[in-house]
Amino acid sequence: MSIELPPAASAAANLLHLDEPKAHAFLSNGSSNNKTDGWCLDTGATHHMTGRREFFTELDSNIQGFIKFRDASGVEIKGISSVLFTTASGEHRLLTGVYYIPALRNSIISLGQLNENGSLVVIESEVLRIWDHIVAFLPRGSNRLYVLNVQVEQPLCLAARRDDEAWQWHKHFGHLHFEALKQLSANKMVRGLPCIDHVEQLCNVCVLTKQRRLPFPQRSSIRAKERLELVHGDLCGPVTPATPVGRRYMWVMVLGSKREAADAIRRALHVLHTDNDGEFTAAEFALYYTDEGIQHLYSAPYSPQQNSIVERRNQTVVGMAKALLKQRGVAAILWGEAVVTAVYILNGSPIKALNGKMSYKAWHGCKPAVSHL
Repeated sequence: MSIELPPAASAAANLLHLDEPKAHAFLSNGSSNNKTDGWCLDTGATHHMTGRREFFTELDSNIQGFIKFRDASGVEIKGISSVLFTTASGEHRLLTGVYYIPALRNSIISLGQLNENGSLVVIESEVLRIWDHIVAFLPRGSNRLYVLNVQVEQPLCLAARRDDEAWQWHKHFGHLHFEALKQLSANKMVRGLPCIDHVEQLCNVCVLTKQRRLPFPQRSSIRAKERLELVHGDLCGPVTPATPVGRRYMWVMVLGSKREAADAIRRALHVLHTDNDGEFTAAEFALYYTDEGIQHLYSAPYSPQQNSIVERRNQTVVGMAKALLKQRGVAAILWGEAVVTAVYILNGSPIKALNGKMSYKAWHGCKPAVSHL
């Protein structure tokens, strides 16, 4: 049986209801709506938030609801997006998952959310240090608060830099970050790429299509030493709309349905690591594994963090595919072609798992040509 909610009830069910009893928040009292400068780095807050609409390039207003601070009545959440900072060196840092709360007079960065997303946060000798996501060294203020005063920027328009060689290659490589492009050119890892030495910056397409979230720390008990010794598998989908031939899933073979996973994975594998979804635990899989001598490792049920390698890779592929579609204004129905292109580009890009080497070089033993991009 299915029950359809009326539009009003359905919208109400999607509203957020957040509690922030420990956040150091200042709310407008009706007589004054002055916004304070700087970002308060708060150990008690569980979410990033600001009352400054001008900090957002583009706001997802579909995310709405109410948030309650201490014993105060709930105030409205009017959207969520990312905020772009510029460091003293001219580099860009993107703060994702920031709620827009008009009644909030100050801006808050949740140290817990920063840490969850991969930043290292250390407070020692009255100085707070943050590495990786936002690089900052902040002395403690007189009110025992750490306040980050940093320049909020609008992302760079890539169309205005069409004659800049570095930005052109950033676009050709599916909006790959500049540090990776520099590594490719400086170490001569590919053929046909000129010298790229550009400070790390984000364009408008990067900000709109790339949301950064690092996986939970996980060390595998098995480390592959040869090709296909350990393969991490997951299915990403269904994707809407379907491709022109009805495909809604991808493996970089783009699958028509999850039922096709068995045929797609029947290869010369040694160890396959997947989650516990039914498409990987089917009886036909078990028989095939036994016949081929393949060891199949599962993550715990409802624990995608344990399958973090492929979960993170899926996120990277989808982010690049979105950037490719957005950059060229291509219809969403061609996402399958964008996914295949993204994987092609990523195979020729450096990855941390191979100590900065490329999948292409590890597989073929030679460096790829990229001038055709």
